[in-house]
Amino acid sequence: MPEIPLFLQGFDWPLCCGDWCELVGCADNHRSLIERHEQSRAWDRGPTSYRRDFRNDGAPESLREISFFRCHHCRRETHIDQFT
Repeated sequence: MPEIPLFLQGFDWPLCCGDWCELVGCADNHRSLIERHEQSRAWDRGPTSYRRDFRNDGAPESLREISFFRCHHCRRETHIDQFT
């Protein structure tokens, strides 16, 4: 079972297809983070184009800073990035 997102910058739960997305957890390692982060939609109180560059800048302090969610309807993955 995935842990609850840290929400270090406040509550922010992605929506997709007019519904709440399901929390699917955090990346297991840096490589997984890069792959999932680059393929998923970024979310910051709504869809956003901002994303950190983990490929060039290295891993975050904690992999839990980035939480991944999946839409029940279209299966699209979205991430929130709430760093310290």
